[in-house]
Amino acid sequence: MKKFIEKVDSNGVSYQALNPKWAEHIQKERYSYFLKESNIPSDYWDLDFNSFKWEKSLDSVNKCEAYAKNIRHPDFKNISLYLYGTNSSGKTTIACSIGKNLIKQGLNVQYVQSGDLIAFLLKTSGYSSDSDSISRLSKLNSADIVIIDDAFDKNKSIMWSKEDSKALIISAWDLYFRSALSNGVRFIISSNIEMGQFGLDYGKSLFELIDRNFVFLTFFDEIKIVRKKKQERVFDKHMS
Repeated sequence: MKKFIEKVDSNGVSYQALNPKWAEHIQKERYSYFLKESNIPSDYWDLDFNSFKWEKSLDSVNKCEAYAKNIRHPDFKNISLYLYGTNSSGKTTIACSIGKNLIKQGLNVQYVQSGDLIAFLLKTSGYSSDSDSISRLSKLNSADIVIIDDAFDKNKSIMWSKEDSKALIISAWDLYFRSALSNGVRFIISSNIEMGQFGLDYGKSLFELIDRNFVFLTFFDEIKIVRKKKQERVFDKHMS
């Protein structure tokens, strides 16, 4: 495919112009590269805001889509999102849909599982250290947007049962968010922990930090059934 094509102006003079098909191809290649670099799971690459019929959560979905479209507006400069819902309520789908939209706009987006992130933070806190954790945190710290999936569920951390470890986890979260937010990083958090419970588990200081920097949106739809039916249709198609 040629980068330039020949055109003729109104005076009959030929000139070289950028081939729109080449530009579109480069844009797709760029998006594909940065999508992989973002670590957004491939399960969410083909899903977007309209992949499911939202009913109970439609208002939250519309607000997330508006956030993605207006992310560069100064009014959104210091706004992060906390997407709350039970398991299979679609919050991760929406978080990743926002992320993919922002990648297309040229922003640096990074996705990380909450459990992995807290492990990285603890390993680089001075108690132990490894190059992989340092490298991963460096990518997160240089991002414009960080998606933290499945955040703050104490039942998914074997360290939470120990008081000393619990204090370290809370301290690590607190230091990380304060540093990242002060450096202009914005977050999209998905969690099944309601803010009231979050305050009880993680304390007043971290609660107030999250509360004043994040917009809290709720998700109530049950998309598990829809996804299961889709999987069954694909399976049946290849078995017939």
